[in-house]
Amino acid sequence: MDKLVERLIACLPDSVEPSFEDAAWIRIDCDDPQEFWKRFIGAMKREIPVVLMDPSWPATWKSHMQELLEAAPPEKGQILIPTSGSSGTPKLCVHDSRTLGFAATAFAKRFQSAGIIHSINVLPQHHVGGLMPVWRSAACGGKSVFANYRDPDLANSTGLPLGQCSLSLVPTQLGRLLQSSRTIQQLREFGMILTGGSACPPAILQKARDEGIRLASCYGMTESAAMVTLLDPDAFLGGETGVGSALPGMSVSIEPDG
Repeated sequence: MDKLVERLIACLPDSVEPSFEDAAWIRIDCDDPQEFWKRFIGAMKREIPVVLMDPSWPATWKSHMQELLEAAPPEKGQILIPTSGSSGTPKLCVHDSRTLGFAATAFAKRFQSAGIIHSINVLPQHHVGGLMPVWRSAACGGKSVFANYRDPDLANSTGLPLGQCSLSLVPTQLGRLLQSSRTIQQLREFGMILTGGSACPPAILQKARDEGIRLASCYGMTESAAMVTLLDPDAFLGGETGVGSALPGMSVSIEPDG
């Protein structure tokens, strides 16, 4: 555990110093990514269970989760991550450092040798899409920085070599960035643009391909700690569609009924 925590700390900005809380389990539902990781790392160091919640949830959802957790508290070392809530009241998926670490290592095995070791993180930390870029960078021995995807100077404000960076975007964000010639130029500089969370419209995919953006469509879920399959950027630029093949150590099968 200590080595894992040290790798996470090493990949985060220097301003992230662990903060420690005395509690049976820790609920984190803040917007500030720096504050999020201070509390998250502090909890991991003591193996205190962590429960992530969306700060924008209505009070009724938070109260419902609180009641469930008080009735059945999480166990030592568990990391509970909320689903999107697209089908009603969100549920919490049970993870720990091993499951998140496995998913991050799978990414590293496939892309570390290609030099994709850093990440620029623009997604919410309480969501698996914003949590995992930090774990991937830690597994790759790189750095992860936080940014606002609407920042017109996004690419120049990170201090990282963009050719070694991945940037995770949902299709809506990608579509907005493709509307500006300035942000298109910035997107071209990234080693990889990961997109998932929902199906990306064909028009957006084609626009990205026409602009020479190294897009990597992926498929996964909260239960799998984000991506399970990924389409390599070179294959995407070559005209392939879909969400690619399974990452190392993972497998996907389709039932006979499709």
